Amino acid sequence: MKHPLAILLVALAGAPATASADRHVTECDVLAALPIDPNRPDGISGASLDKLDATLAIPACEQALRQKPNHPRYQFQYGRSLLKATRYPEALKFFGLAAEQGYVTAKAALGYMHDNGFGVPQDHGEAARLYREAAEQGDALGQYNLGSSYSSGEGVPRSDAEALNWFRKAAEQGAAFAQISIGLRYFIGSGVPRDDAEAVKWYRKAAEQGYASGQTWLGSMYKEGFGVPQDDAEAVKWYRKAAEQGDAPGQIDLGFMYKKGRGVPQDDAEAARWYRKAAEQGLANAQCNLGLMYKEGRGVPQDDAQSVYWFGKAAAQGYRLGQTTRGIKYEKSLGLTRNTIGLKPDEIRDGIFTIEWVDCDDVEFHRGPIDCAATPCLFDWSNPRLRG
Repeated sequence: MKHPLAILLVALAGAPATASADRHVTECDVLAALPIDPNRPDGISGASLDKLDATLAIPACEQALRQKPNHPRYQFQYGRSLLKATRYPEALKFFGLAAEQGYVTAKAALGYMHDNGFGVPQDHGEAARLYREAAEQGDALGQYNLGSSYSSGEGVPRSDAEALNWFRKAAEQGAAFAQISIGLRYFIGSGVPRDDAEAVKWYRKAAEQGYASGQTWLGSMYKEGFGVPQDDAEAVKWYRKAAEQGDAPGQIDLGFMYKKGRGVPQDDAEAARWYRKAAEQGLANAQCNLGLMYKEGRGVPQDDAQSVYWFGKAAAQGYRLGQTTRGIKYEKSLGLTRNTIGLKPDEIRDGIFTIEWVDCDDVEFHRGPIDCAATPCLFDWSNPRLRG
């Protein structure tokens, strides 16, 4: 499938010469528009910040601003591009210019800068004030981030009811990340009675928009039979959609299904392939599982050095590699006292290590309060503030 920008440029190639200035403006929209910005042009899906390519978006938006220097949408989108490039003082400036012209979403982006101390002293109270200004004018980003402030109690008194109220307002505008937050609260029972069917409803809304995290969560509900009839094939369908978008939790879940032969024919090579994709993105339990595949020679050639390498990467993130009560000896079996963390497999081969026993968690469901400092979390629902 062609990238939307490629399709756009093909269309513009046959346009009259007078349209050449608009080409760069449109590139700025394609590359840097916020997907939930109500002011983005029709037909432009935009890019979430994690997918925004600043190396392309910055020159495109600079060209757009040369054509229309005071256009608030291009100021905002340029600010997003600068934020992605961690050019915080400049991003702050352009968010401010857009906000001064009444561009509401830019106020929410300014709030995020204050919340995190990017280009300005950190001030949660000022962040919450800016979020509220945007939220009360109907801006979904402002609503979601204000809800996150109430969830964490930063800048406002902590209130699950207020958090849910503002998440719901954003979700009802189609903000997929807010839909995920509501689903998580119903799944965990945070501020609302636990209700798996209601969680599934909100996960599905996000998943059907193509939001990868929603697809992974929906797949997991089918895998476990929470709120829907248990269905491994349906779980695999949603995991694959997320995994193919590069969602690391979706990738490890899909790998698990191949490893166990659930919803797909059992295939260790496919399991290892998906574990690797998630491991290379830094997901600790995927790194542990990939290490285990190398230890056992499942789907990959047996290789103790590769095994220790991936176990070491997981351990470096504080990942618990097993229960000591079941016999694992971290220092001996993983060689961690020999400074293996950060070494390459070829360097590990120079040492003498034995791997006695390791257990890796697959993706777990966590019910009730979550302490993300103690338990590896795939999604920190208590403070999921978005950058805009």
